[in-house]
Amino acid sequence: MGDSGKKIFGANVRRFRETMGLSQEALASDAKLDRSYMGGVERGERNPSLTAILEIAQALKVPPHHLFQGIGENAAMPEPSRAMTATERGEQLVIGFPYDRFDAEYELLKASRAQYDTVLNILKTGLSGTAKKADVVSQTFLAAVTMWPDANPSDLWTFLINRAYCDVTNHPPANARLNLEQS
Repeated sequence: MGDSGKKIFGANVRRFRETMGLSQEALASDAKLDRSYMGGVERGERNPSLTAILEIAQALKVPPHHLFQGIGENAAMPEPSRAMTATERGEQLVIGFPYDRFDAEYELLKASRAQYDTVLNILKTGLSGTAKKADVVSQTFLAAVTMWPDANPSDLWTFLINRAYCDVTNHPPANARLNLEQS
C-alpha cells in the first residue's frame, strides 16, 4: 500500500472509530494492538499486516473492505460528524443522525449498542454482497422489529432503517449517496 493508500486507510479507521465513539486506546485494546501502533496506522505511518487489518475491522464491526474505501478511486470521504451514531444511556439507546443541516436523535427503549451493531451489520453485510437491496433492507427491518418488539415499527423504519440505509458509512463506495427511492 503506497503512502497515500496508508493515509486513506488510516483516515477510514479513524472515521469508523469516531463514529463508534471509541477512543484510540479502546480500539487498540479491542483489536489486540498497541495504542501507539494504532496511532501510527491512523496517521498513515504504519503498513498493517493482514492479521492487524482483520482485527481492526472486527473491532470496528465493519467488513474489512470498508477500511479500503477511497483507495485507488477519486471518491470523497464522508465527514465523520455527519455519520449515524448510537450511544447507550441507561436502558435506552440514543441514535443520532444528520437531518438536513441539523443533528437529530431518536431514543430506542430497552436497546443496547450490541443489538444496534447486530442490526447494522445485517445491513452492511447485505449491501456489500450480491443480494437485492430491497431484500437486504427488508431483512434488516425484520431483524430490528424482532430485536425490539416493544418499539413502534414505523419508528424503527423511519429513524433506524431508513437513516442507516442513507448513512454513507453503510454503503459500498459506488452506492454511498443513494437513498431508498434512488435504489
